[in-house]
Amino acid sequence: PQPLPGLADGGNSSTGNAFEDTMGAALGLTHTFTPAVVNELRIGFNYVHIRRGVPEGGNVEPPSNVLVPGVPNNPGTNGLTIFAPRGYRREGSPSYAPTILASEERQITNVLSLVHGPHSVKVGAEMRWSQFNIFQVPAPNGNFSFSGQFTQNPSDGDGGSAIADELLGLPSTSTISTLLNMGNRQHVPSGFVQDDFKVSRKLTLNLGLRYEYFSPLEEVNNKQSNFDYQTAQLIVAGRNGASRGLVDADHRNFAPRLGLAYNPFGQTVLRAAYGIFYSGQEIRTAAPLQLAYNVPFYTQPFFVSDGITPVLTVNQGFPAVNASNAVDPPVTSAD
Repeated sequence: PQPLPGLADGGNSSTGNAFEDTMGAALGLTHTFTPAVVNELRIGFNYVHIRRGVPEGGNVEPPSNVLVPGVPNNPGTNGLTIFAPRGYRREGSPSYAPTILASEERQITNVLSLVHGPHSVKVGAEMRWSQFNIFQVPAPNGNFSFSGQFTQNPSDGDGGSAIADELLGLPSTSTISTLLNMGNRQHVPSGFVQDDFKVSRKLTLNLGLRYEYFSPLEEVNNKQSNFDYQTAQLIVAGRNGASRGLVDADHRNFAPRLGLAYNPFGQTVLRAAYGIFYSGQEIRTAAPLQLAYNVPFYTQPFFVSDGITPVLTVNQGFPAVNASNAVDPPVTSAD
């Protein structure tokens, strides 16, 4: 549970209620054509839906007397703005909460096994479809930090109280996030051939070759942009000739497998193996590393005061935040 009651909350992303639903299914069919020819078909599916960091009683818009101007009214994220005086427990709705995600995998695999003399050959193919939807932003209701800067002695920096700064409504730093729902999609086809070749009673070779293709991550509504270091520009998915994935996928993921088992003396077996393995863009990378967390879809401005002139006050609240016209935004990029 959150440490403080009601809207005061004061928790973190692991407090509050969590709901998790999972579903899965698998189907396998093995067919023996002859004693030397066997086929295995497998189909699999799983789905995970998680809502984490939901406060007791749900997300509730604060009453007008504690509602900070500029904080959006959103039924899925409503809560009290974070007030964090240095040296004291904070109050307000946690960062990165609520986190709402849905993950899905669909997979079809087929492997044909053939035995012919000293050769045991397997030929297989697989298709995997991945989906990952997530809502997770650092400060959906805003965040005020108070350090005591505004109530300290300006000549020597002595004194000062974070609580006094909070009561005056003068934060040292403030931030707020725009709201972003993201839905990644990826498909991964692959195939392989493998031969376990009994060269002699003492020597067996394992020879194989695998191929995999990892498609670039695509967002269902093209809410992605990637920073181009050559032009110093953000390239938006699906616009002005840009692809939906914004990266060039590698089409040459050929992965050899070589192995041997050698029995020179009857009681001793020597084994050796070599392989090359590939992986692609990870569809479930932590939220801030996703290309959706860029303008014009997302921004998180920071307002930093010098301790003398406040950049903004609690009464003033947050200015209108628009990711499309953000000033000096940070960027996320993939090579």
